[in-house]
Amino acid sequence: MMNRILIRYSYLVKGLCEKGRVGQGLRFFKEMREKGLVPIILLSWYWYVACPWRGGLMMRLRFVFDMLGHSKSPDLLTYRTLLEEMCRDGRGKDALELLEELRKKDSLMGERTYKTLLNGLHFFDQE
Repeated sequence: MMNRILIRYSYLVKGLCEKGRVGQGLRFFKEMREKGLVPIILLSWYWYVACPWRGGLMMRLRFVFDMLGHSKSPDLLTYRTLLEEMCRDGRGKDALELLEELRKKDSLMGERTYKTLLNGLHFFDQE
């Protein structure tokens, strides 16, 4: 039963974002989290990347750590987007420190993902 509720919330939030009703989507997302429902990975990426919510970088960081706290591993694109955003803000050193912290917290982050992120981080920080 809980899976059906999670799927309904997920599609509701995604649909609202696609239609430009981000404020409503965010309210349903918060309601979903208050009920203890952990977003599915696809929704997590979509919500993280496609919805321009208020709160910026700190909200995105909280989102990623929330996923990790519920034994969900963000995908490569989610990690890369977060780290590149930090580099664009001139915080390359902080991004590198964050990558090391995320590596410790995410037991599912493989060596290949880590190296891809690290190489991309060095490249992006030099631009």
